[in-house]
Amino acid sequence: GPCIGCHMFQPGQSTSHLMAAVGKSGSVITSVSSEVCFNCHQNSSAGLAAIADAERLAYAAGKNALVFFLNPQLKTEVTNTFMLTTTDWRTPGDTDTTGNTTGKNNLGAFFNSRYLSFERGGYIHNSVYVKRILYDSIDWLDDDQMNYSVGTSLTAAVVSSPTLSLAVTYLLPNGVRNGAPAERP
Repeated sequence: GPCIGCHMFQPGQSTSHLMAAVGKSGSVITSVSSEVCFNCHQNSSAGLAAIADAERLAYAAGKNALVFFLNPQLKTEVTNTFMLTTTDWRTPGDTDTTGNTTGKNNLGAFFNSRYLSFERGGYIHNSVYVKRILYDSIDWLDDDQMNYSVGTSLTAAVVSSPTLSLAVTYLLPNGVRNGAPAERP
């Protein structure tokens, strides 16, 4: 399958079956060992590692942005263990006890966050898909509508949480356009 192409096939390498497409020092990507990457990216191992590590950091910022918007909706703090004390997924103020107005979409955003917490390599495995999951989940959570408001909401959120600034550039690579809907990733 396609996993083997990056994770196991390294011609002439004794590390061919270690499942490691990259080398790391702690969580920092320091080298790229997968030969497949060099088919498209003509760069050195260290050069590709720098690009991959920048994507890793931006992906983490995008996931943090989702959690930033998720916490107020759930009226509880989302943690890495995802132990929640709520069964009420409605947005505060939503009186629809069936959950059809906001509850189902809030729960969906939570599940997206949970999925991405386990997909540590999403920035490499399918970056367009994970950006779309992040963007759409935040778009719903910021105002209970799918209306391209992520740029405005993320920019405002950076004021209270400056670490989210990387999420702005990750999810909105073309910038925030005042007076116009942001482009989806």
